[in-house]
Amino acid sequence: MKKRLLNYFVFFVTTVMLLSSCGGLQKMADRANEVEYTLKPNVLEMHAEQVAMKLSVKFPAKYFDKKAILIVTPVLKYDGGEKQYRSFTIQGESVKENNEYRVPYATSKTISVEDTIPYADVMRISELELRITASAGDKKINFISPIIGKGVITTPRLVAYGMFIDSENAGGSTIMATVQLPEQSTAQSSVQLFYALQKSNLSRTEMRKSEIVKILAEIKANSEGGENEISGLVISSYASPDGPLAMNQKLVTNRGAAAKKFIEKELKKAKVAKLDDANFITTATTADEDWEGFKALVQASELEEKDLILRVLSMYQDPEVREREIKNIAEAYSSLKNDILPMLRRSVLKVNFKSATKSNDELLTLATSNPATLSNLELMHAATLTEDLDKKVAIYLQAIAKESTDWKAYNNLACVYISQKNLAEAKVNLNKANQLNDANGMVLNNLGVLALADGNTDEAVRYFNEAKAAGCTSNAVNYNLAVLQLKNAEYNDAVSTFGADASFNKALAQLLAGNSAAAESTMNTLGDSKHGAFYYLKAIIAARQNKQADVLVFLKKAVELDASFKAYADADREFLKVAGSDEFNALIK
Repeated sequence: MKKRLLNYFVFFVTTVMLLSSCGGLQKMADRANEVEYTLKPNVLEMHAEQVAMKLSVKFPAKYFDKKAILIVTPVLKYDGGEKQYRSFTIQGESVKENNEYRVPYATSKTISVEDTIPYADVMRISELELRITASAGDKKINFISPIIGKGVITTPRLVAYGMFIDSENAGGSTIMATVQLPEQSTAQSSVQLFYALQKSNLSRTEMRKSEIVKILAEIKANSEGGENEISGLVISSYASPDGPLAMNQKLVTNRGAAAKKFIEKELKKAKVAKLDDANFITTATTADEDWEGFKALVQASELEEKDLILRVLSMYQDPEVREREIKNIAEAYSSLKNDILPMLRRSVLKVNFKSATKSNDELLTLATSNPATLSNLELMHAATLTEDLDKKVAIYLQAIAKESTDWKAYNNLACVYISQKNLAEAKVNLNKANQLNDANGMVLNNLGVLALADGNTDEAVRYFNEAKAAGCTSNAVNYNLAVLQLKNAEYNDAVSTFGADASFNKALAQLLAGNSAAAESTMNTLGDSKHGAFYYLKAIIAARQNKQADVLVFLKKAVELDASFKAYADADREFLKVAGSDEFNALIK
């Protein structure tokens, strides 16, 4: 026991002698709490993958020993390691060395230092401490290391989430070449059935003439999946204006009925399903006497006095008088009686066709079950009708097999591969598209997206600029350039380049540029989202506006959609003002 007490005494005396010998250094250590450290911002932030430190140190008056030298090393400590900022040296006024900073004894002085270190993900949860070594001559002591900062804010890293929210891939906004299916065309086939004078029954000759056989075959062919689809059949019947009006009225009606009965019988024999539609065959309303047809035939004839005939007839408005005069003229001119008037005793059958079209559902089904039946354009269109990326790939491959020189198919296939993170196949297809259509702005933009997804920023910038030079006016190019500016911490430039279009990353750029109100407005414009990161950014915007209730509302939505944001929020110094509250703890547990 005596020996142990002796050892304690020796240790105590030695310590007292050592501390007393340090003199002014020990006084500085004892008053270390009077030194003011100011970190700007008060929490370290990551920008452009760098963590900058701006530190101000204010020494009070009559503090800094005239012969002392302090070496201060800021150190960012985190789980499993640490990273040092550059050390800086401060000397008292009597020290004859030429160190970076000199502090007087009698008055206070503030010094400022800056440095930057590369960011690593483990730094989000960290502490910034100052390691201080003091010396005077051959005497040296270490000060207690103050902790002046905790954590690193990494809000700019949300740009990666934004690219998926805005573009659904990690490289930016791709441009898919659009395809236009041919517009539906219409066509019409017609045939005339002629009647004898004052008759409404059809002769066997009329019913068997080649024109009728041909149009019936056309109707049948296109009722069984032909190139055209029958949209309707219209029957228009007429009477020549050379008989009594009452009789002509009856003839028009009866001729229409006879023609309809005949055509229905023929279509029934041909088993045309359209016949089941009561509206398929319609009877048009026509004039009881075909004066317009008469005038047209006379005008087209080679009668020497046709102009006189038409002028005389136009003088009479009364139909009965015109009928009498037409009879007189017909007797005088046999051509009218034999060649023109018989052509007016007719029924006209008009069959309306429209080009056959397939519904989107039919196109998508055929694209996966029987792609050989579809054209290249139909396959390209079908690929846009599904959200399944694997199905898109399969359909675009069929389109390429159908037409191997179509650059659009290669381009669009590459866009899908980029979304699937299959960068190797994307590159093969984009290079093929570029060979087929050199200097195409869409393809160049997509090559830039590919380069960015692959981490080649310089190459991405080159492609995006080439896309603009090639005349590509798509907002996608500006979006991609703005993303690069955002990544480089050029926030104001990014806001300008994003332009008027709202996007997640535009809101992020606005926030990082210091305009949280504009960021809030942009996010509100976007409405709702299925992505947790969307509401996480809204929570950060609310935090910077001191809207603590909104912070909790948006965080709750974020973690409901993506549980990984629980741990992420727990380590995020953006939420200092709500961290530790019961509501916040309930969200992250």
